[in-house]
Amino acid sequence: MMYGIDICSYQGKPNWHKVKKAGCSFAVLKCIRKDLSPDTSFAYNVQGCVAQRIPVSVYTYVYENTEEGAVKRARAAIEACKAHGVKNCIIWWDVEERSVFKTGVNARAKTTASILAAKKVILEAGYGFGVYCDSDFYVGMLNAEHIGGKWWIASYGPNRVTTLGQKPDRKAPKIRNEMCGWQFCSRGRVPGISGSVDLDVAFDDDFVKVVTTTVDPLPTRKMTVTNKKGANLRELPSGESKIVKTVEKGETLDVLNYVTAINTVGEATEYVCVKRGGKWLWCASKLLSSFIF
Repeated sequence: MMYGIDICSYQGKPNWHKVKKAGCSFAVLKCIRKDLSPDTSFAYNVQGCVAQRIPVSVYTYVYENTEEGAVKRARAAIEACKAHGVKNCIIWWDVEERSVFKTGVNARAKTTASILAAKKVILEAGYGFGVYCDSDFYVGMLNAEHIGGKWWIASYGPNRVTTLGQKPDRKAPKIRNEMCGWQFCSRGRVPGISGSVDLDVAFDDDFVKVVTTTVDPLPTRKMTVTNKKGANLRELPSGESKIVKTVEKGETLDVLNYVTAINTVGEATEYVCVKRGGKWLWCASKLLSSFIF
């Protein structure tokens, strides 16, 4: 079995070097939010996983229970993946919002139709498709045999505090469909991540294949160090993070998108992700020139 995590902006800005060193074999990243905009940590998490060579797939929490709404969300997820260079991975369709999805024959049929509409769009775009839900949802709210495909099931049991790499203390649930992954704990502890994080198990090579994605080289632009004292390149977008390297005034850097970080006293600082020596580092943008096209 392989052990990994699923993560979103609620976990802040993980130190992916520490996460990888702790034994993380894969990560499932939230790609879009309720309003269909990218998750605020998606770019950062993609870059961190690429830098540490952690295989990724993505998920979107679903609020739509109509075919039209599902198609719209599916297209937004695809666009978010393309914009960040993530290709050939599975897009997990996270159905668990009980204020939207209901029990009953008609509700099951409606939910199933919406999932199948999303599945069609995502597969046609060249991505894999799978459904995430908990055991009760799987049994009571879906016509799972009509949906088919790959499944990722949440079932916590006692849901004890668990460290990444610890084996689950019980057996995985059984389902009729192809179960590729099991989210067995929501109170996981992982070095490099503050607070709780979901822990997952991948059962077989097929799950590994759909999680292992091809990430295109992310597009960079040029910025020049303008600060007379040079610029510090840090492990994380924080003035308290370790300085890996200092570059001199006049040096040109390959940079990615901006991230705004808030320090402990509430001050905001804008950082850029810097590609340097095969690693992704972070630099305060105020020390650099504007983009050079």
